[in-house]
Amino acid sequence: MPLSLNPQAQVGPFVTQLLQRALSDVHSATEVDDFAAILQTAVRVAVANFANAWNRDHSAITIRLPPEVLSKCFAWLEPTERVKATHISRAWRAIALSEPTLWALFKPRNQALHLSEYLTTLLARSGDVPFDLMWYLPSFDCISQHLHRIRSIVLQSDTDEFEKILESSDSMASLRHLSVAHSYDPHGLARRFKVPQRWVPNLSSLAVTALVLPRHPFSDLRFLSFALDPQTDARDLWRIVPRLEILTVREISSDSLFPEGPAPGSLRSIILNAAHWYPVDYSALIASWRLSAPGHQLQVQPSRTLQPFVELFTRSHNDLWEMSVGLVLDSVSLTTQTGVSYDVLLRNSELAVDDFTTAIVPLAPFLSRLSSLNIYGRHMAALVDMSLNLPALAELTVTLGDDPLPRLHDFHGVLAVSKFSRLHLAFYSLNKDEWNAMDVVAAWLGDVLPAIMRTYVSRAAALLEELAISGPDVSLLPAPVVAALKSLTLQYITHDVSPHQYGTNDGFEAGITLRGDTD
Repeated sequence: MPLSLNPQAQVGPFVTQLLQRALSDVHSATEVDDFAAILQTAVRVAVANFANAWNRDHSAITIRLPPEVLSKCFAWLEPTERVKATHISRAWRAIALSEPTLWALFKPRNQALHLSEYLTTLLARSGDVPFDLMWYLPSFDCISQHLHRIRSIVLQSDTDEFEKILESSDSMASLRHLSVAHSYDPHGLARRFKVPQRWVPNLSSLAVTALVLPRHPFSDLRFLSFALDPQTDARDLWRIVPRLEILTVREISSDSLFPEGPAPGSLRSIILNAAHWYPVDYSALIASWRLSAPGHQLQVQPSRTLQPFVELFTRSHNDLWEMSVGLVLDSVSLTTQTGVSYDVLLRNSELAVDDFTTAIVPLAPFLSRLSSLNIYGRHMAALVDMSLNLPALAELTVTLGDDPLPRLHDFHGVLAVSKFSRLHLAFYSLNKDEWNAMDVVAAWLGDVLPAIMRTYVSRAAALLEELAISGPDVSLLPAPVVAALKSLTLQYITHDVSPHQYGTNDGFEAGITLRGDTD
């Protein structure tokens, strides 16, 4: 029957009449209560059926999506959000509960109340699929009947619950990933973790504070992170992890018992962190290393010197390479066109932070096939004064900014660059007023730069093939300056850049960049 504007006035008499007919022969209040409960249940079911049918015919497209698609959508939700999704409709609930992998992750955002009940619910809904425990284990009892399918354990501390897990390690044949932050003793030493023998063949990733290396190899371990404390002898590490892909070693010192010999061919990422941030001398530690994985990466924080890593780099590769050094020589990056990358932090090292010569001279044997160089203006005179012979150098970029521009009396040597053909001057941190004044910049470009190029740079060709200048409002350079610059080159190019693009030194954090072939 159609409802009027006052549904209660229309439905009320109908329900009253129905009750009078149904309860005409009752003899007790209990019979009335029972019938009322039956009626309420019938009304709820009828409303649910009507709502489900209406949703199916009239609601958003999400109601009409195939179950397989909805299940994939649920997988993008956080675990707690999936619980809410089961209360949207009976169809959604049925789909969500039918896919056990949606409930196979326990990753609470905080250690709130009722986590044990939440974990128990997830374990029940996940059936017999592999289960992952993340951040916190409220109670070992919750998982005691599910140890055989625990795949991942990531805990922020080695609690008593974790000790119970270790005692039951023989029952955990499915464990593949383990990460535990262990506690420290009163002397500041981390508790050394010994991997249960049952886990050694199956683990795929392992991250612990300190580690007792097993005698038998981790035959399937791909990720390893640990602290190299004074008690750990890691010289045989490469044999123990023959399929390792990612390695992080912390708490390194110059006296550490470091891995020896060629690294596994699968090793594509290495992170080395010094103990207490004190620079380490890696000269002896990596003298026998050779890294062969295509596109591998190495990060070091911090090292006392650069030379061991340049030697390792050139010992391992013969392809094109590039080197970038920070503005104050506090960091170095070595890369190849095939994706190999070494990043070495030199901060607080014995290397003088602004001694360009100290940084570059040990590298001279490796620069004979250098093809491109990017350097800050403050290092320009030092580069020339070393009188290097760079027969393959074809391109030079000088980044000029807040530092004083190089002066003629700063130059004393001759840079031999027979193939040198392209020069790029990149100005930054110069606003429009500074360009309009032109008192220093214009004089340097018009007088000092031509003298430097003709007196202190030895090259085969009389003129450059290309001279490019980039910076804010380079179009404001005076005509005499432009004429002096054009006299140096066959092609004169300007790139006008707005001041705000250079205000943060965007694009010039690398400092010095060298490109070429390793010998």
